[in-house]
Amino acid sequence: MKRNLDLEAQRLSRQDAYSKDLQEIQDEIEHHRRLIKYMTEEEEQKKTLAQQRADVEGLRETAMRMHQMKDAKDSAASTKAENHSGAKHVEEENRPAADLDLLGSAREEWEYLKQYEGAKSEPLDELMRMIGLEDVKQEFVNIKQKVDTTVRQNASLASERFSCAMLGNPGTG
Repeated sequence: MKRNLDLEAQRLSRQDAYSKDLQEIQDEIEHHRRLIKYMTEEEEQKKTLAQQRADVEGLRETAMRMHQMKDAKDSAASTKAENHSGAKHVEEENRPAADLDLLGSAREEWEYLKQYEGAKSEPLDELMRMIGLEDVKQEFVNIKQKVDTTVRQNASLASERFSCAMLGNPGTG
């Protein structure tokens, strides 16, 4: 009987040691998980702040360029008003005739995005050089803007479908 009691006491002692060790290990795991979580949060906060700072700087630069363009436009308007000879403004003379026809077009929007927002895409540049296809050009510019915005927001594009089908006479696609 004494032997059984001693054996049971040893078993309980080992069980207590096991429970104690297990709890210490679980506490250590939880501690490291929290450290990782806090470090991840800190990195995300740093990225968010950096992105916000970049956005502010980009907006400042855009506002400054727009202000400069407005000043230049106002100056050009006053110069044009002073010039009663009816000659075209110098900028209008230097602008290709094709560009004058494309005001409000996908090409103009793409040029604006490249100049003021730093957009780049060789395939879009190539598409914009093509004649016609205005609806197609506009759709691709819209897709590019959507993708860029989604990427800036660190959102997922997994649910988006950007497929297209070229329909028309043979040789269309």
